[in-house]
Amino acid sequence: MKNSILLICMITITLLISFLSWHYFGSDAAGILKGKPDAVMNWLPTILRIHIGGGMLAMASGAALKYTSLRSERIAAHRWLGRFYALSILVSGTMGACIAPWSIGGAVTAFGFLSLVGLWWYFTFRSVALAMKGDVVGHRRAASFSLALTYSSLTFRLFLLFPLLTSLPFVPVYQFGSWACWIINLSLVALFLRKKTTTNGATVSVT
Repeated sequence: MKNSILLICMITITLLISFLSWHYFGSDAAGILKGKPDAVMNWLPTILRIHIGGGMLAMASGAALKYTSLRSERIAAHRWLGRFYALSILVSGTMGACIAPWSIGGAVTAFGFLSLVGLWWYFTFRSVALAMKGDVVGHRRAASFSLALTYSSLTFRLFLLFPLLTSLPFVPVYQFGSWACWIINLSLVALFLRKKTTTNGATVSVT
């Protein structure tokens, strides 16, 4: 039952984020592209769209991975989806790293997003490596952290609601959110895994 609820939430979030991000594909002046220097506008919109598109595919394939992981007879599909998921993250993360220096909020935001990308790559490709070694427990643990980072886009957007709905200044919240979105998601997964492992009488490692 819990797994079914989680899967429904993942699908709903994927559709919601895709809907909220779609306007970037229709205008070079949308959202965070506003006010950027003319010198970068000949490439920045394209890179941003690839980043967003890759993130959408990562969320969609991540939800599909969760579904196939619950069914042993779908292991072949799970493996191919895992490869697609990792490729989506490689592409989206690379594009994200390219546009991070141009983020709203300057260096604070840029380093927040770059840290997110680095950890996103680390846990994703660690999960792949562990799967190839046959370490199912380690693979699932690393994959859980990877998915938490994939869905940090929702957490980030939740932070952006505060300046939109209140009088809080936008830029400081944007800067804070660039760090808090992935720190919160990783912390929640770590707490969940620790609680689950404690219940089973074993030890847990986030690496």
